[in-house]
Amino acid sequence: ASSLLGAKDSSPEMPPKLPPLLAVGLTLTFVSVVLHVISLATPCWVRVTFNFPRIGSVTVTFGLWVKCIKPGSCKTIPVDFLFRRDGGWLFVSRVFSFLGLLTGVAGLVLLLLSILVTRWRDSKLLTVLPMLLDFLA
Repeated sequence: ASSLLGAKDSSPEMPPKLPPLLAVGLTLTFVSVVLHVISLATPCWVRVTFNFPRIGSVTVTFGLWVKCIKPGSCKTIPVDFLFRRDGGWLFVSRVFSFLGLLTGVAGLVLLLLSILVTRWRDSKLLTVLPMLLDFLA
């Protein structure tokens, strides 16, 4: 009826089709961020088995946040351990893991912005910056 009155058809414009390489990059970036979150939460970063003559073998599993001596008996790693001579590796691993997660999330957000915001679609900066951030992650 509106076309009979001379009004223009105002159907929404369909967004352009996503190029295949960009779709693959977006998928891999999303999977990378999800796996990074899982790796931060898991208690299985280091597994060491000690053999004692009297009690047998004991397996200790370390994550970034907890240590498990037996399955189901996990305890939080105390903060004072991080600042002792032996705990430096764990502190640095925590810092770099969070930096990797932050750069991965930033790359994912910028990649989504470059796809969804039409005025930024042709921006060279939003093409290169997510790739750089994902590489750093």
